[in-house]
Amino acid sequence: MHSPQPTRTRFHSKLRPDHDFLYAPLTRSFVFHDFLSPISPPVRTTPTVTIPPSPNENSKKSKRHAPIIMAIEKYTIIVSGERFVFTRDQLESDPGNYFAEYFLIGFKDVPFGTRELEIEKEPLLFKLIQAHLRGYNILPLPDQWIPPYMTKEGALDNLMKEAQFYGLWNLQNRIEEYQSKAPKSSSRPGIRSYKLAQYKQSGWVYCDLSESGFKALLQRFISTPGLQPLAPSSLSYEDYTLVACWRDFQHEESASGFGLPRLCICALLESDP
Repeated sequence: MHSPQPTRTRFHSKLRPDHDFLYAPLTRSFVFHDFLSPISPPVRTTPTVTIPPSPNENSKKSKRHAPIIMAIEKYTIIVSGERFVFTRDQLESDPGNYFAEYFLIGFKDVPFGTRELEIEKEPLLFKLIQAHLRGYNILPLPDQWIPPYMTKEGALDNLMKEAQFYGLWNLQNRIEEYQSKAPKSSSRPGIRSYKLAQYKQSGWVYCDLSESGFKALLQRFISTPGLQPLAPSSLSYEDYTLVACWRDFQHEESASGFGLPRLCICALLESDP
């Protein structure tokens, strides 16, 4: 007798094809199916979700990574109404000077933390001091920073006095070094000198005059009526030209203490250009 063949059951199409075995209800046995192309079970992946940082976190990061900027300490020196601003490093660039001690160390009558000082000086010369403290070489002196009532040599001498007064020793040393290297010359081109000549019993006596003194005596000669101009042939001084000559009266002290008038001849001389 033939053994009965197991009945194959048609399975419902809704069954999943990835099942390894199916149950056959007719034969009450397990029926295994060999598929043509084995399909691996699908891999479940968890989707990646990017959560933007909260505003508080952004602010914390920006504060944490922000560069630290140090506040620059500034000090103001007012010179005849004009303001000059310095930093701490600039004040300390010439050690031991008056301004650094005034602001950074302090004096007995100066409140701590003072940031302003007022002085009465020449602002143009102080521009040179400011440039020196900023690290610049100011020699030779620029023409635009020389006061109009000073010559270049006079401005350099006055700058030296300021350096000594305020304890700017580096500036003082640089001026001395510059002056030692400058060519020595008795005659300075473009600068005139003046002399007053007076004729006495022993002959002509000469003395130096400033430009303002020369102009004052010349104005007196021009504005005084009755003065007779003279042209003495004996008056001669090398490299000088006669500008004016006149008779004048001077008072001499006698033994009795009274001033006696004495006739005198005066002359003004100006150096050749």
